[in-house]
Amino acid sequence: MPMSTRQPASQPRQSRSFWGVGLYLQQLRHKGHKITAARRALLEVLCQAKGPLTPVELMALLRRHRPKLNAHKTTVYRELAFLCRERILHEVVFDDGQPRYELASEGHFHHVICLGCRKVDRVELDNDLDEAERLIRRRSKFQVLRHSLEFYGLCSQCR
Repeated sequence: MPMSTRQPASQPRQSRSFWGVGLYLQQLRHKGHKITAARRALLEVLCQAKGPLTPVELMALLRRHRPKLNAHKTTVYRELAFLCRERILHEVVFDDGQPRYELASEGHFHHVICLGCRKVDRVELDNDLDEAERLIRRRSKFQVLRHSLEFYGLCSQCR
């Protein structure tokens, strides 16, 4: 069942993370990384997010939920790159070209994007693309490392 990623700012977000913040922090500590205030706050926001967020959305949520943190734009981008390298986050890019970030531990899924209201929902396919990736590798000798698949259309409210 798809989950909406956009909610009015006044509504609290419900956690959808399979892992809690503590497990992500433990994973980083185990690898010898420091747990900075910015890193912790960013993971807290992402654990509460209902979908992929742009850096601008992340910075706004950080300012709102952790006003004393004072995380600068450079810090946020550096932390996002670090968490992607550590495979805690992964980046998705939709047709608007803006990178968005979501937790990588939540399995593999795709997105449906409404062209009217820009709402993003997750979808899981019964037959994921593993077989297609194997076929590509066999036929073209191309090793697929990852793929992205988004469906664009109109949600029930915008039709």
